[in-house]
Amino acid sequence: EQTEAVVAASVAAAKGEADLKKSEELKKNIEKYTADIALFDKRIGSAEEKISGYQKRETSLKKDLDMIAAEKKELESSLKTLTEQKNNYFLDISQRKHKIQNLVRMEEFLEGYAGAVRFIVNEHKNGKILLADGTLAKIYGPVSRLISVPDRYSAALEIAFGQSLQNIVVEDEDSAKAAISYLKKKNAGRATFYPVSTMHGTELSEKDVPSAQRDGFVAVASALVECDEKYRGIVKSLLGRILIATDIDSANRIARSLNFRYRIVTLDGQVINAGGSFTGGSLSSDGRILSRRVQIEKLGEEIKLLEKSLASAEQGIKDTNTALGEAKKKENMILSSSVGLKTLYDAEKTQLTVLLSNRSAQQEMLDGFCAEEANITQNLRLAKEQAEALESRKADYLEKIRNAEKKNAVLFERKASLSEDLRKAQTAQTAVTLEKAKADANADMFSQMAENAGRHTQEIKRTLEELRLTVQEANEKIRLAGEEIAREKQQISVYQTELASAEQRKTENAEQSLMIEKKLTDFRFKAKNISDKRDLLYRTYTKIEAEYQSVRDRRDKLIAFLWDEYELTYTEAVKRAVSKVTAETRTEAVAAQTRYKNQIRALGSVNVNAIEEYKEVKKQFDELTAQIDDLKKSKESLLSIITDLELTMQRDFLNTMEAININFGRVFTELFGGGRAEVKLADPNNVLESGIEINVAPPGKVIKNMSLLSGGEQAFVAIALYFAILNVNPSPFCILDEIEAALDEVNVDKFAEYVKKYSDKTQFVIITHRRGTMEAAERLYGVTMHEKGISDVISIDVSEIEKKIGLDVH
Repeated sequence: EQTEAVVAASVAAAKGEADLKKSEELKKNIEKYTADIALFDKRIGSAEEKISGYQKRETSLKKDLDMIAAEKKELESSLKTLTEQKNNYFLDISQRKHKIQNLVRMEEFLEGYAGAVRFIVNEHKNGKILLADGTLAKIYGPVSRLISVPDRYSAALEIAFGQSLQNIVVEDEDSAKAAISYLKKKNAGRATFYPVSTMHGTELSEKDVPSAQRDGFVAVASALVECDEKYRGIVKSLLGRILIATDIDSANRIARSLNFRYRIVTLDGQVINAGGSFTGGSLSSDGRILSRRVQIEKLGEEIKLLEKSLASAEQGIKDTNTALGEAKKKENMILSSSVGLKTLYDAEKTQLTVLLSNRSAQQEMLDGFCAEEANITQNLRLAKEQAEALESRKADYLEKIRNAEKKNAVLFERKASLSEDLRKAQTAQTAVTLEKAKADANADMFSQMAENAGRHTQEIKRTLEELRLTVQEANEKIRLAGEEIAREKQQISVYQTELASAEQRKTENAEQSLMIEKKLTDFRFKAKNISDKRDLLYRTYTKIEAEYQSVRDRRDKLIAFLWDEYELTYTEAVKRAVSKVTAETRTEAVAAQTRYKNQIRALGSVNVNAIEEYKEVKKQFDELTAQIDDLKKSKESLLSIITDLELTMQRDFLNTMEAININFGRVFTELFGGGRAEVKLADPNNVLESGIEINVAPPGKVIKNMSLLSGGEQAFVAIALYFAILNVNPSPFCILDEIEAALDEVNVDKFAEYVKKYSDKTQFVIITHRRGTMEAAERLYGVTMHEKGISDVISIDVSEIEKKIGLDVH
């Protein structure tokens, strides 16, 4: 550097004169660039002012966008909530409608009623139970169909009525006798009938209950029943002497005050019978005959409320979608304005950047000219001083340069030695690193082997424990079998004693049998003689009977001939005969007969039955015409019913499809841990003939065709659809045959846990070979073959094992 400075000073001194000329030119350039920079400053100020305005407007638009984004987020959250509410309302309505259909079907088919009751009701509906005069018997139906009760008292009144709810109400005794006769004729069982004309009954009064014991007393049972006044007598007869109390303590107190003369039923179905006996326990709410209509009405009211909520949710969804659309429109307008503003801002920013760049360039040129001018002036002044000083210091600098070159050579040698040491150290480090990697790999392998050995040991211990339990159970069975064999041997000894006694009695009976046989031989001989005499008499009787029958047949033929030919009875013919035909008058009688026959033949063919035949044909014609009219009406009625059925089927199918679609999406999301799924009709305009499309998208995948899914995923989709259908129409019993065979272990565990969620309402029998499913089961059955051709069934009750080991396996 010192050498370069010396050279530069020499050059500067040489260029002194040229710098004087150049200084003049620099002053002119400085004046020009100063004026240009002032113009750039003015234009830059204007651009910065515009950019500031754009930035303020952009900040305002960002605030508006943030407000709209918050509004959109709130609306989308509200829309999601409303959609979930709508789906929940729809599912609740579908479940209640399904329950109403089941209850209505149970009412229509009289489920829970005795077979004779169903038979009578159905036969009367078909007009087959007739009175003696040919009119239809007046049968009103079972008691349960003719009354209604408040829901609060349904359990108590069902117990109070008891079996009489199924008994049949009729108009009078004749109708009851006709129904009983019909049951007897058809061998259809027995039933009890309540004639309205004979059953009037009596009813207790509230005054019959002591005033001091009325705490907890509800009413006389018959007063809680609503029915037509025609049937009031029957209700009084059945319930008029039964009291209703709030609870068993109140009932006991009231019964004691009445000396247990009357039957008392509590609101929850407990009974204190007349005489003091108690009947009670739990009462199932399912399948009660009396509460069916109450349940149907209650479910109908719930459906109306849910439909209102559904309509409100749908309207909310519609309003939210409208508001969301308006928010999106505002957002699009602001975004459009923001894009235009951004374009203007970018253009102005670009212009400002260009202006700043040009100004900076001008300023750099000006600064360069000023600096160059100052340098030239300074250089001119210092050039002489440096030239003089550098000459004196030149020798010192040359000495220092030589010393520095020597030190530099020593340093280079030391650097080479250190580089070699560094290379050897790196080689050693690489070898150590390789050894460490091998040791880590061996340690991981040994750790894995130890872990596998530990698991195997645990499995062996668990197997030994199971075998120990099996041996204990087998020893217990052997002990019980030994006790049973001892009892059987004792019983055999008793039977041998009885057998010896029986043998002795058999010998005595054989001797008596020989004596009886001798007497029986004598009786048979006498019976044979009597039988021979009887046969002789029978042959004689048969011969006489045949002759009598021959004569009788001949007489009948002659009488029939007389009627066929002359339409005369034997008695009338005898009266008309003038004289009896003899051998002398027979020829004359035959000639007269021939003459009369010719005269009758000359009259021609006369149909004397024409009027009766006309009436018969007319009757057949009227009947056939009526049948044709009836068939036409039936055809029209059937076509109307078919149309209504198709509409109902379409409506029910669409509702069921929507319910399945909602449940399918939920179940799919739960099983797959996300994603979406739907089922829809391929042709919504042709519901009953349309195909069904299944669209699914597992998490992180976009699937356009089900065939692109793996086998396990397809099986999991099918399982999700199965459980969605099971949600819509639950079944009490399901058999699944290796449904999870294509799933991996993780999804098998998911499937098993999901099945357990439904096991409280549905019993699942699963045929499987997968460990995860078997671990979740409550009872296991396996088939093994210890000997060729002999299969044994082995069962394991997990709950029993849990009790024995005191551990919750699940």
